[in-house]
Amino acid sequence: MRLFRWRWHQGRDLEWAFTVILASISTPGSPRNLKEFTFHNSSHRATPFPLPPLHTLQTLSIEGKFVPKNLLPIISSAPHLETLQLLRLGAPTWLDVPLTPQICNIGLNGWAVQVPRLIHSNLQSLELGELIEYNNPHIVDNPFSFREDAFNSLWDTLSLEQIHLRSLVVSFRTTDSLLRYITSYSGLETLSLRGNWQPGTGDSFYKYALPKHADTLVKLEIMPDYEGEWCFREKNAEVFRRCRRLQTLLIVVSSRGLDQDPEASNISEMDNDLDAIEILINPVVCAFPMYILQWDWVHLAMKTS
Repeated sequence: MRLFRWRWHQGRDLEWAFTVILASISTPGSPRNLKEFTFHNSSHRATPFPLPPLHTLQTLSIEGKFVPKNLLPIISSAPHLETLQLLRLGAPTWLDVPLTPQICNIGLNGWAVQVPRLIHSNLQSLELGELIEYNNPHIVDNPFSFREDAFNSLWDTLSLEQIHLRSLVVSFRTTDSLLRYITSYSGLETLSLRGNWQPGTGDSFYKYALPKHADTLVKLEIMPDYEGEWCFREKNAEVFRRCRRLQTLLIVVSSRGLDQDPEASNISEMDNDLDAIEILINPVVCAFPMYILQWDWVHLAMKTS
């Protein structure tokens, strides 16, 4: 067996089946040529992974609730590991796993991390969800915190070392340091920015950062918590038209400038709003070879900040 991929559905999938499969992988003498282990756990129960050393493993992706301590021997014994995605649900805990230089694709959520450990020259893809910084293990009261300057140092170091990511997914505050990094080079294929934003960064993003990657972007997601300068507006339309390779676009459309009331409550009014949005964005998306376009009515109904 070379690939293991399972999306666990609570109430539908049987736990004994998962246990049997893990046991078959762990049995002494079983083939150890597993290249990928992907498991998404949608249940409320934390899952252990009593796996043996997997020396041929190249991709390890686990999402949901799981027991972190079981992962250290798996990762330590995989010299060819290139992709590591550990997307935890629950309170952040210390990420006590080695992030070695051959791991070029990293995805993390629900961890306390030491930010400098995320950086190495081979890095190609970075997905950062809800993270906090692990300051000092000797501070008993509160060794964890979210320090914006620590993550700013991440972007500054990536710029200084000229580490040019092809995929960047960030689900926390977008700052000037992050924008400076995105503007420092060209070549992003996937860019996803979600969360809240440092004031004044939206216009800079559309004017300076996004054009740098217009020739290479395939997937773009811009999902602010509040309607404002980061939303799609008429003045930003031209830079979207330049993204000729874009296949997936997920944005929030600004209600400012639409003729209809964005807080419409009945179907006919919402249909009118939809027509207005289509008039606004059709000249842009018609330039794409193929696209998935989404917008969020909840965001659309928010007041402009």
